[in-house]
Amino acid sequence: ALITNIVAFLAYRIDYWILKSFPSAVVTDGAIGNYIQVSKLVQLFLFAPTIIATIVFPASASASGDDSGFNSSFKKMVRQVLLLNVLACVVIIVGGNWLFLHVYGESFSMMYKCFVFSVPVILSITVVRIVASYFAGTNRIRYNFFGSLIALIVVAALNFWLIPLMGINGSAIADSAGYVAYMIFLLSLLKYNG
Repeated sequence: ALITNIVAFLAYRIDYWILKSFPSAVVTDGAIGNYIQVSKLVQLFLFAPTIIATIVFPASASASGDDSGFNSSFKKMVRQVLLLNVLACVVIIVGGNWLFLHVYGESFSMMYKCFVFSVPVILSITVVRIVASYFAGTNRIRYNFFGSLIALIVVAALNFWLIPLMGINGSAIADSAGYVAYMIFLLSLLKYNG
């Protein structure tokens, strides 16, 4: 579990380190500041999935393998939290450009586009947090390790490729690709291995 957590932490933070490794001609300190504010906003979207994950872990650990009631409730929780975050993302996509400029000021004009590129991160981590908790509760933490490893590799590789081309937006796209890959991996395992 410790190694899985370390890999997950690296997958989540490596984008900051890679962004900071580029010279200011590629990524300015102001752009990194915009990126960090978007990352903080993304964190707000993870409260509900984290709360649900803390419910899923002990429930899945105590449920029997053929507990259709738990499986039905589990799927319903994932759908409801995902819908909540989809709706919140839509609201921010519609009004975020205006909102970000008025809340953060003109120096954060890059936040809106970066946020839009980060929406897949929000939605995929919403699912990943809950499904990973289910796998941990059913003693299949290895799935979370390999999913985190996939995310780390995709995020790192795409950050090095996309940041020189697109700056912080390239980093947001790289993160989105990594976490969507992680989500697809876990959902495919969930489908075939219950």
